[in-house]
Amino acid sequence: MQREQAAQQVAQEQQVAGMRAEQAERIGGIRARGQAVASSLTILAQQGGEQGRTAAVDTTRRSSKGAKTTQASLRMGSGSYGAGSGANISV
Repeated sequence: MQREQAAQQVAQEQQVAGMRAEQAERIGGIRARGQAVASSLTILAQQGGEQGRTAAVDTTRRSSKGAKTTQASLRMGSGSYGAGSGANISV
């Protein structure tokens, strides 16, 4: 019984050690990529240069005249009977 528990404990410790090694490797990769990005940004900031052209913004306002319609061109609420008027009650 004690031998089985000792063997399980050793196996778990080995598994934990392996997981810690994987985590350390993953963190090392993340740090290396972060350092590469930081150095790239530093180089780009030192180069300066002119900014490229940006998209032009249209500032004119277009107004729509007339009743608001749906895509089916039904005037909603404009009449006392017909499509689009009345209460939505089924009897």
